[in-house]
Amino acid sequence: MYYFLEAVRLLKTERYVLISDIEKSNIWIELKMEKDIVEISKVSADKPEGSGAIETKKVPNLTYPYWKEKRVIYEDLKKEVIDKTKLYVEELKVLNNESNKEILKMEKLILEIEK
Repeated sequence: MYYFLEAVRLLKTERYVLISDIEKSNIWIELKMEKDIVEISKVSADKPEGSGAIETKKVPNLTYPYWKEKRVIYEDLKKEVIDKTKLYVEELKVLNNESNKEILKMEKLILEIEK
């Protein structure tokens, strides 16, 4: 959830964001911003050495073997990600200490995006 929150935050200033799939190293979720619309695709590309979980530049040899360019209004995406993350955070608080650094990090990022 944190990576989707971070991507939503980045889309305020960036036009392109890739989120690496944590389960498969060659799968990414691509988000392209055009005005107030985000086009979301599931793409394939080898993870370049030194790349992180989130990138703001296209990676080499990107292909579209899955679904491509599902369109959503940015504000709708932002609301959905924030709402789902808040639910997730509440569940985490039941299972963990409320001062867990990952919980606090997500709450801080939610507040930053909601501004």
